[in-house]
Amino acid sequence: MLFSWDDNALQIFLVHANGGLVVNPRPNWLRGGILNIQAFKDDLIANLSLVGGGSFGNTLIGPNNLVQYGRVRDLLTHTEINQFIQECMTTLPIGMVLATCAQITDRSMAAAAPIARDPPPAPARLVFA
Repeated sequence: MLFSWDDNALQIFLVHANGGLVVNPRPNWLRGGILNIQAFKDDLIANLSLVGGGSFGNTLIGPNNLVQYGRVRDLLTHTEINQFIQECMTTLPIGMVLATCAQITDRSMAAAAPIARDPPPAPARLVFA
């Protein structure tokens, strides 16, 4: 699973996350203190890689089989509907996401394809496309 991050969206998201006006508590996988773009990416990927067979940097999760792949997708959905994450998403323009996700199925970047995921139930916003 490959993540293509939108650093502009992350910056807007983190201004709200760090602004002290957030009502909902941070998810337990997200470090405390002031967050920057790199810290958010690192924390998210580290959390996803716990069920996904490992990672490379903050752009790639490497599930080793379909079970791990399914677990990563489920955890990504669970992360997406987290109240803290959703609250911070309200500051982004409609349609803007933090990252676009793709899957690589035959070890070739040329074969990377967007991940087919259902959007979260309304009124939740899509966070990872």
